[in-house]
Amino acid sequence: MATMEEAKNQKRKWLKDSLNKVTTEPVMFLYMFAFMLTSVVEQRFYVDRACRVDLGFSDEICTNIASNSSEKVIVQKYVAVFVQYNTIAMHGVPLVLALFLGAWSDKNGGARKGPLLAGLLGKTIYSVMFAVNAWQDSWPLYFSLYTATLPPALTGADLAIFMATFSYVADVTTPEERTLRITLLQVSYLITIPTGVALGKILFNATGESVVICFLVNAALLVVALIYAALRLNWRSAKRVMDTAKVVEKRKPFLCDFFDRQHLADTIRTVFRKRPGSRRAYLWGLLIAMGLYTFHRDESSLMYLYTQLTFNFDLNLYSNFRTYQSGVYVLGILCVMPIMTKVCKLPDAAAVLVGAAAHAAARVVFILAQMPYMLYVGATLSSLGPIVAPVIKSMVTKVVPIRDRGTQSH
Repeated sequence: MATMEEAKNQKRKWLKDSLNKVTTEPVMFLYMFAFMLTSVVEQRFYVDRACRVDLGFSDEICTNIASNSSEKVIVQKYVAVFVQYNTIAMHGVPLVLALFLGAWSDKNGGARKGPLLAGLLGKTIYSVMFAVNAWQDSWPLYFSLYTATLPPALTGADLAIFMATFSYVADVTTPEERTLRITLLQVSYLITIPTGVALGKILFNATGESVVICFLVNAALLVVALIYAALRLNWRSAKRVMDTAKVVEKRKPFLCDFFDRQHLADTIRTVFRKRPGSRRAYLWGLLIAMGLYTFHRDESSLMYLYTQLTFNFDLNLYSNFRTYQSGVYVLGILCVMPIMTKVCKLPDAAAVLVGAAAHAAARVVFILAQMPYMLYVGATLSSLGPIVAPVIKSMVTKVVPIRDRGTQSH
């Protein structure tokens, strides 16, 4: 009897300990689920709005854009240029903020919660304003850049969310468990990609192809993420005491404190500082590797245009492909990553090599594809690709001390 009671107590303790370890994973899940729910719908909106409003083609042509080859090429070129400007607008300001955000967060005792809430608020604004743009059917495509993309960029948006979530996990984990925990954080949002795309297609068709409703659902999910983060996470994730000088310095006005030129100097110093055991060269190698890896991150919008132009994909066909592609991503990272790290004891560098090779092989297949099924072959080959980012992030946290983690997380 006592043994059964002890077993129950152990299970309760294990469950409690496991739940206590859950930190930013639900935030990342809700954030990415909201994003993926409207990802394909957003690409379709760009093409449709450019066709109808910006280029002034008839309703018949735009409804059957896949069957009108000459107009399709014109629309594709227009949207491709817009996507480039939209990407610059989306990441330009956060790129500048990145020079200050990580150092400010590190200096203030691992202040990850503030940037995370700001980023989530920015993405909520984006979703609401995108719904407004979709509702105003006479607004040209570039209005979405001015009203939906630029304002949230001032909050750090995606950069702030990723920096805060990954740095938070790095702060509260030991070096031994960090690779697995960061991988699980990666899984928490990767798993939303196939489900989000699939449910987004269902929601879009069920609501009579309403872009407005899709983005309002997106905004609602982000509000839930905001509430969870506000209630569950600590304002400072790093368990260390700030010294008196830092406490006094923190009393400066927020903007003066945030844009302190010392933060810029700290960011540069973190990258160039001499470290024992050739760690500076090691860090540079990791940063370059991550920079090269991220080239494929924003390919989804252009991939939609590519599949539409080459294979006449519509929203449903492209959603099916994206669902499959992201599904094999999740299977790859869930099944293979634990085997690599726990069973085979594969070094982190070897795992990165495997993932990068998988991604490269897939892109070669995409380029050479003559039939739609080849896209699925390429997606299957790249199933191990997503292990690259979490492993590199984990490697960086093992190279730099806790005070520099926010600086390096973006």
